[in-house]
Amino acid sequence: MLQHLRDLGLDRDSSVLVDAVTAALADPAAHTDWRRLSYHGEHTPVWELVHARIREDASYSPSFFGLLAFAGLIGACGILTSSQILIVGAMVVGPEYSAIISVALGLDRREWQPVGRGLLALVAGFVLAIAVTLPSPASSASSP
Repeated sequence: MLQHLRDLGLDRDSSVLVDAVTAALADPAAHTDWRRLSYHGEHTPVWELVHARIREDASYSPSFFGLLAFAGLIGACGILTSSQILIVGAMVVGPEYSAIISVALGLDRREWQPVGRGLLALVAGFVLAIAVTLPSPASSASSP
């Protein structure tokens, strides 16, 4: 549907807004195309919306790297204190999911720009997290 709207040029002349419906009532007897339904009766996702959401989440602002460094600090505290809750907290705070999904989608669609951007964000973010988390040699030499 979105491609048809683009073909008509509506995206150039005006804005096209797509809003996700979170709940809808439908009569299953009225549906004649049961091939579009999965085993449990769910409808297949609108893949163009899924891809657009992944591309939207694949922007790596300074807060992405800050949260990744903060998650590394929380995880290091969890390892040092053997605290499972801190490890889980680090996993919750870490924003790397969007970069991983961007890489996976890029590999699936053979689009190498999102793969490169996602991998670069992951490598740079984890290097930053490790650098922030590691103690400096001066602080470890002064401790008893």
